[in-house]
Amino acid sequence: MLDLKIAKMQRGLFLFLLFLFPLDASRCKLHFFKLFFHPSDLVILVIFSLFFFRKKKEWASSLWQGPSKWLFLFFIMGAVSLCFSQFPISSEHKSRLLVFFTKALLFSSAIFLMKEGGERFFIRCLYVIGAFALIEACFALFCYYTQSFCDMRHFRLIPLSQMINPCSVSLPHGFRWIGDRLFGVERIPEAILRAYGTCNHPNILGGYLVFTLSVSHFIFFHAKKNWIRRGVGCSIFLQILALSTTFSRAALFSYLGATVLFFLLFYFLKKEAFFMHRKTSALLVGLVGFSLLTSFLFFHEQFFHRGGVLQYNELSRSSDQMRWAAQDRAILLIKEHPFFGVGLENFQKRAAFSGAEKGPMLHNCYLLIAVEMGLIALFLFLVFLCSLFYVPKQLSLHALLFFSTLVGLLMIGFVDFYPLFLQGGMVPFFIVCSLFYSSRLCFLRELRKEAVLLRT
Repeated sequence: MLDLKIAKMQRGLFLFLLFLFPLDASRCKLHFFKLFFHPSDLVILVIFSLFFFRKKKEWASSLWQGPSKWLFLFFIMGAVSLCFSQFPISSEHKSRLLVFFTKALLFSSAIFLMKEGGERFFIRCLYVIGAFALIEACFALFCYYTQSFCDMRHFRLIPLSQMINPCSVSLPHGFRWIGDRLFGVERIPEAILRAYGTCNHPNILGGYLVFTLSVSHFIFFHAKKNWIRRGVGCSIFLQILALSTTFSRAALFSYLGATVLFFLLFYFLKKEAFFMHRKTSALLVGLVGFSLLTSFLFFHEQFFHRGGVLQYNELSRSSDQMRWAAQDRAILLIKEHPFFGVGLENFQKRAAFSGAEKGPMLHNCYLLIAVEMGLIALFLFLVFLCSLFYVPKQLSLHALLFFSTLVGLLMIGFVDFYPLFLQGGMVPFFIVCSLFYSSRLCFLRELRKEAVLLRT
């Protein structure tokens, strides 16, 4: 009886975590241990600690089975890299290790809870994500329209004129969308603030929306009632509009790539299921296409001045030059410290130019792993990914969808660092990993049941 109550409490906390992490932009400070932590990390630790009060013991072995063991080894290499670093270990390093450790616990705990809760809990998690995605998209569009940033630490909106180093795009007359030009609405300053939503950077919001759009696609396929499908269709439309207002090149191309990959795999590997869902697939393709065309109509002038999508201007050129310089510096440091790297959180210190405290940030997850944690850690992470992937022909429809989403998030990792190094990117990434692996396990169990029935 006690085990059942604790299991329900864990599932409730996990659903609360799915709601909490998009709001988790600020960090709290734990003074006793001199550590920084995110509130969602505390929830993950509580979920994990409740396993100690349960009667079932298989959860302990699950921490060292399958992909989990490679993930834990990968994060252990982060601690090892600090032992070989020339910089002293600070509270920032310990905080980063705590963040890494909780993500390994998140992955293992999510798989165990979904395996235990079954398909019903799996679907419930997706519906919770989809519901909050609609709220996040509406709030992001509101912030973009009002040209303000939401300070989650003090729960207040800060206008563009009061922000320091905002992520903005210079634009004549400050037109936010085509309606401002049509109705002659001019704004000062002549710049537009990219949509932040509840995140602390537009790119992180873009990555989050790539994740939630894949979940919304699944709900669109799964919904049996027309009113639910209509609501999800409106949510997809608003999410794509919100994604466009981030003006994140990586997120936009990642979403397009993941969506195209999903439909290609669905058509070539699941032809029977594709023809069964051909009407739903056609509706979804039409909805996505209509949403993208509407976004282009509303914000084509803004994309033109943003650069990197419709044209390659001075803003995108200067941004890319800084990133290439950081990558060149990273390759030199990898040659100097190939096995254990320069230490977690130490790249900017080592890459700093003369007279500067910190160098430019490296916008490449895989190079950042290699330069800070070493090539051994990069190898372990690649093994973790390989242990997740399976022959797509033996995957279910929703597993194919999360497989495509995971590929899209990995694509972002080539041009940005937040999927594996910032809270707003790490939580969605490892949730997608757990969703994909859980759906894969569920499908393989169904195949085994069918095989047993055929034998009998």
